[in-house]
Amino acid sequence: MKINEIKKVMSKVFELELSVISDDASVENVDNWNSMTHMKLIIALEKKFGVTFNEEQIAKSLSLEDFKKILS
Repeated sequence: MKINEIKKVMSKVFELELSVISDDASVENVDNWNSMTHMKLIIALEKKFGVTFNEEQIAKSLSLEDFKKILS
């Protein structure tokens, strides 16, 4: 799983430059990460990677690292 592909999706959803999305990006340090953009991110990642997140994954995925683990 390429972390850069996840970062690209995050960059688009959060309307931030790709360079701003760090490896430790999380709900705590990305200004635009709120409940609405979280769901947009889930949908965008599902489309990009052809997966479906379950409710537990949606609730517990609060960082780039979390998404990396789920998608690998």
